[in-house]
Amino acid sequence: MRIATLSLTVLLALAAKGFAEEPSRKLKVAVFDRPPLAMRDRHGHWTGIAVELWENVSNENGFSYEYVPVPLPNIIPKLHSGELDLALGEIGVSADRERKVDFTQPFLVTTMAVAVLKDTSFANWRQILYGITHHGLIPVVLGMMGLLLIFSVLLWLLERRTTQGHFGGKPISGLGSALWFSAVTMTTVGYGDKTPQTPAGRLLAFLWMFLGILLVSAFTGAVSSSITLAQLRASIGEIDDLARFRDGVMRGSLAESMLVESGIPAKKFESYEAGLQALEDGTITAFAGDSITLRYLVQRDHPERLKVVTFASAHVTFAMATRPQFPDMEALNVSIVGMVNTPDWTRKLQHWLGSAVDTN
Repeated sequence: MRIATLSLTVLLALAAKGFAEEPSRKLKVAVFDRPPLAMRDRHGHWTGIAVELWENVSNENGFSYEYVPVPLPNIIPKLHSGELDLALGEIGVSADRERKVDFTQPFLVTTMAVAVLKDTSFANWRQILYGITHHGLIPVVLGMMGLLLIFSVLLWLLERRTTQGHFGGKPISGLGSALWFSAVTMTTVGYGDKTPQTPAGRLLAFLWMFLGILLVSAFTGAVSSSITLAQLRASIGEIDDLARFRDGVMRGSLAESMLVESGIPAKKFESYEAGLQALEDGTITAFAGDSITLRYLVQRDHPERLKVVTFASAHVTFAMATRPQFPDMEALNVSIVGMVNTPDWTRKLQHWLGSAVDTN
């Protein structure tokens, strides 16, 4: 009996020792390519702002982990189900996502933005032509031409029999002179090379002068309205302005959710790179996303053709996402807060984003 008890004790001790020496489970950390927050370098290693921060945090806390490449649209569902432990990259915090997963303390706050073509002169002229054809300018022009023709015929009928007048001779010559006089009078040029001679002709010309001023004023106002409308339609100041563009957005991104909430349709792309290329090719006229990623990719791949416009009122907060009830959340947050409030973190951001990019 004593031997059996001793044997059982030894077995329990060995089992406890083996259990203690068994390595802890590696965390499954989801990553997806989204420069400059997470991307592969030329050697195939993951790098970027979020990756560097995570690796510093994991070293400080002794976390054991493995990277698992996962498409962005699948990350939140897999975290919610517990298939993944944590996710890095361009993961914006939103109320809808917060209902499904947990977020760490934010490490970066930026704004929503949109990439558009740099050279918008052609687009502006298209908008002006649109205004001309759809906002009342053509009826004004047709009305001016009609009145010009009517006045010219009346003037010719009154002046054609005057022997020393400027509107006599053959009908084609007389009507041509009347049209010329009508045009220069309406536009207030007034060369004075042709003048009516009869009292009735001069009275008609007097009335035409005043009517011409009104017509030219109406024409000038219509053109000014078309130009102003074109400038307003081409300007982007807030997200609702994107309703006037053919928009693109990356599938599963926070920008997609914001456009859906605003009721703005957009073509879905699998990556920022594909969307920006479609913008340059003319398939779309605007591509929405966060300003950090857009500025980085535009500066890297499309510096000559594209520019980025930010929406100051639409903030985007980046954080690491974890599965619900992640056991090391407190340690994770303590490390993140400690690291992002240091000059070294500012230098890292400037390294990745450049000093011109606002990260506050």
